[in-house]
Amino acid sequence: MGSVAQAFDYLGFTPHLIRGDTKEVQNITHMVLPGVGTFEFAMTEIRKRQLDRVITSHIESGQPFLGICVGMQVLMREGREFGTHAGLGIIDGHTEKLDVIAPHAPCPHIGWEPVTFSPESQFEGMNAERPYFYFNHSYVCQPVNRTINTAQTENANWPVVMERGNIIGIQCHPEKSHTAGLELMRRFLKTRENV
Repeated sequence: MGSVAQAFDYLGFTPHLIRGDTKEVQNITHMVLPGVGTFEFAMTEIRKRQLDRVITSHIESGQPFLGICVGMQVLMREGREFGTHAGLGIIDGHTEKLDVIAPHAPCPHIGWEPVTFSPESQFEGMNAERPYFYFNHSYVCQPVNRTINTAQTENANWPVVMERGNIIGIQCHPEKSHTAGLELMRRFLKTRENV
């Protein structure tokens, strides 16, 4: 969370850490859910802090939402990391271990990869710079609606970015991806509510 907050601060925006009090979200225009750790741990903390309702309400209001790594994965109906666990159910689908989806891919997938955005992506304009992003994960999203997959790496066709309406999920870590990551976060901040 510190790295994400620092990145937004560097871009000239003041981040507010939401701990679970719904009063804290009254003036939030853009919500970001960073993710580190396992699917189950993330969902346990989200529910314990009653952030599931906060996240769902924000998304349903049409305000921009960005889920990073596990923060993207918990949007799915369920996660299959160390058992099967219920997610937020905002996107129909599940998470799957990377080497099940791409048997020849390194798992965990750690390091820098070039990312190509599809023409439907709001980040498509970044392709001219051939952006590299930093990855550190073993599980990937498998949405039922594959049309929301809007980016991939050169070596795999699993979802790197999912975009649906006001929701953006990104598997890599933009806060650790230097200039490309900062540019993606800047573009996210430029999005407005979609109601």
